[in-house]
Amino acid sequence: MIQLVEICFCSGNVCKLADFYKKILMTDNGSNDNTFQVVEVAGVRISIYDDGTTKPNNNQNITLIFDVEDVDSEYERLCAIEGFKLHFIRKPCDGPDGHRIMSFYDLDGNRVNFRNIGEKS
Repeated sequence: MIQLVEICFCSGNVCKLADFYKKILMTDNGSNDNTFQVVEVAGVRISIYDDGTTKPNNNQNITLIFDVEDVDSEYERLCAIEGFKLHFIRKPCDGPDGHRIMSFYDLDGNRVNFRNIGEKS
């Protein structure tokens, strides 16, 4: 089963963007981390991450994140799909939060992550 679980904003200023969401959503995450923060309200997660490659005002600031059962087998499945070639940003690896993750662009250039939060290393 594949499930959309989170929206991730890639930002050069994590604290500023996280503070904005904390204020408008009237919540606090107890973090001032300038690389990665999660703001959650009513079961919806907004993660804000500085990946060092943010291009402001250009379709590459948002990431769609999907939980999958096995990141490595999903990578193999995606590589085998005929008709188009995915541009992988990151092949399966351990992400900054310790979970197994891979990243690629969709056909419109939007960033997509597949991760398995059960595969924390």
